[in-house]
Amino acid sequence: MNPPKSTGSRHPVRLVSERTGLTPHVLRVWERRYGVVEPARSAGGQRLYSDADIERLRLLNLATQAGRNIGQIASLPNDQLQDLIRADQQAPRHSAPTAAPEAEQLLTDALELVERLDGPGVEATLRRAITSLGVHRGLDLIVSPMLAEIGERWHAADLTPPTSTWPPPRCTACSPGCSPTSAPAPPSAPTCWWPRRAASLTNSAP
Repeated sequence: MNPPKSTGSRHPVRLVSERTGLTPHVLRVWERRYGVVEPARSAGGQRLYSDADIERLRLLNLATQAGRNIGQIASLPNDQLQDLIRADQQAPRHSAPTAAPEAEQLLTDALELVERLDGPGVEATLRRAITSLGVHRGLDLIVSPMLAEIGERWHAADLTPPTSTWPPPRCTACSPGCSPTSAPAPPSAPTCWWPRRAASLTNSAP
């Protein structure tokens, strides 16, 4: 199902984030990867959302908080999402869903550690996210937004490591040929190491 383009769009990203509980990073990834909504653009290029966009995003967030995978529900119409949410709310639970602020803090922590090229710190944060949120929510709310942010900032030359710390100590985990003497130049670092490491963590999660 292709979401209808926003009509009557007037809400900026910050307000949408407050009303839906989704961080701007997650909003960007869900729009680009899953096409959950198609916000309009202001004259200056800023994304603007309609009330219908906010309602759909709110429903999707509620569904993922119950453990649903965004990739499996992104194309569902709102009435089916509401049915899923009602069913999940009525089902017995052994623990309460993780609050959105925790996910936002984990994402912030991970990005700050990436900026410092702190490989062990990023790994520990991702493991904590997967343990706390579960594999699906950890991917949707932490790993995917983190990788998207790295790619965008690297492309904009806003994320470059100091030459004294290049290559990262664990870059040899990328591939057999990636060593301190054969490591690629800094601009390829996110492709070389962070995404593969994040993927290996999620693949090894229980």
